[in-house]
Amino acid sequence: MQVTFLGGAAEVGRLAALIEVAGHRFLFDYGFTASKPPQFPERAPPLDALFVTHCHLDHSGLV
Repeated sequence: MQVTFLGGAAEVGRLAALIEVAGHRFLFDYGFTASKPPQFPERAPPLDALFVTHCHLDHSGLV
């Protein structure tokens, strides 16, 4: 299993955690920081599934 943070690892907001296991890619959350200008995570690769932990913009705003 490999975990890669596409955003949100060093700050609050723009969370996107990519989990790769057994040839499958899963993304947990895909949000942005509502600052001026907004801050976005890196672009996600093709996925097998997306999971949203809760409906705050910093976790689900780009879904």
